[in-house]
Amino acid sequence: MVRTERNGKKEQNEELLFEDIKNNGYYMETIKTRKKSFVSRILLPLFVCILCITLSVCATALTVFYVRKINQPDTDLLFLSNPTDPPEPVNTDIPVPAETQEADTDIEPESEKRENLVITTYRDISRVEVTPLEVDSNISDAVQKIMPSIAYIKCMYADEKGVHMNEASALIISNDGYMITADSVIEPLCYDKSNKFKENCSITVFVDFDFNTLYFAKVIGRDKTNNVALLKIDCDRPLQFIEYGDSDKLYLGETVVAVASGNNAFKGQVSAGIVTGLSYTFNDRILSDAETPKDLMHMINTSTVMTGSNNGGALVNKKGQVVALTVFIKDEQQNGFFKAIPINKVKEASENLEVKSYNEETTPNLGIGISAEAWNFSITSEEDQKTIYVKGIRVSYVGYGTPAFYSGLRVGDMIISINDVYVNSAENFIELKNTYLPGESLELTVYRRNETGDLKKLIITVTQDTVK
Repeated sequence: MVRTERNGKKEQNEELLFEDIKNNGYYMETIKTRKKSFVSRILLPLFVCILCITLSVCATALTVFYVRKINQPDTDLLFLSNPTDPPEPVNTDIPVPAETQEADTDIEPESEKRENLVITTYRDISRVEVTPLEVDSNISDAVQKIMPSIAYIKCMYADEKGVHMNEASALIISNDGYMITADSVIEPLCYDKSNKFKENCSITVFVDFDFNTLYFAKVIGRDKTNNVALLKIDCDRPLQFIEYGDSDKLYLGETVVAVASGNNAFKGQVSAGIVTGLSYTFNDRILSDAETPKDLMHMINTSTVMTGSNNGGALVNKKGQVVALTVFIKDEQQNGFFKAIPINKVKEASENLEVKSYNEETTPNLGIGISAEAWNFSITSEEDQKTIYVKGIRVSYVGYGTPAFYSGLRVGDMIISINDVYVNSAENFIELKNTYLPGESLELTVYRRNETGDLKKLIITVTQDTVK
């Protein structure tokens, strides 16, 4: 009886507790919270991951499908096929007009063209022709041809300060040891101010890059106007000499190669470039309005990079023929362009040096620069006071200490005649004055503006000298 009452009270207490929990809302909130936590933490992230994976797979599949469809060629490329198997014929499905078919009868067969041509047809796009790149071996062949004719030259001078040395190149022009180089190679170390060879100076030469055999060179002659020196060595065997090209046929943009001896460490130096400029000027020279009065000779500009070793080296064309003698002066600003003397001028100068005595200079020189264009101006006739028009050459530069300087010739003077022979162009003036030898006098008819701006006629006598 007592147990029954206790059980009844226990059940009654539990019912009251449950009723109290329900009334407070705690039970329902707990159930809802558990359901919400399960959905947000597990089901939602899982759904998002599955959706992202599905979209990525679909996008990749579509991309691959369309790329393959667009780029699917009708024939395999040669570089993707087996090189041992010949390429299959290509059917371009491009209709050819009848008149075109008739016109192609004289053209080489398509099968012969395919040996050097890859033809690929892309669906719904166009026909593409690709020519394989062929390595041009002309430059390397030219270098191999000229290299044995390049000599290594070394000028040495000893004084109380020590031994001074200059390394450069020379071109062998005969099998018995004659060679040419730039006069700027030997002049700084080997000649004094009086133009005499220094006693403590020597010029040594190595040929065929054999640095174990040394030859002493003798200076046969120098042409300072054209910056050319002729040397001679006594060699015990025939030497390979250069092949002359024609510098008059050079054109802007032509490929050229500068070849030098390098030194005893490098055994050769090569750089390629193009012809960037052609000009003509020398001591009594034609000056453009923008040109500064510098002692430039008949020069070629090139983009081939040079160093001191290139002084006296070769500028060759793709046939290995020498078209110019390269010049490099250390103190000059090259501005990306380097100079060379046309080989036609060098050849002429070297041939003249062979028949001259040692260190003899016979080039006539006034020591002036003249404008490239002739000037037309009006003067008043002294006889009938009428205005007449004459043509003259304007003096643009007078060198200090030159015959023109001592004669009183000035910048701005207009020269109309030499010894009563009228000049009508700058080239005509140079040609006419060079017909007179050094020591002969030239009577120049000159017009000069006075203080009032009027032109006044003068007769100036100039005695030509040799190039200093």
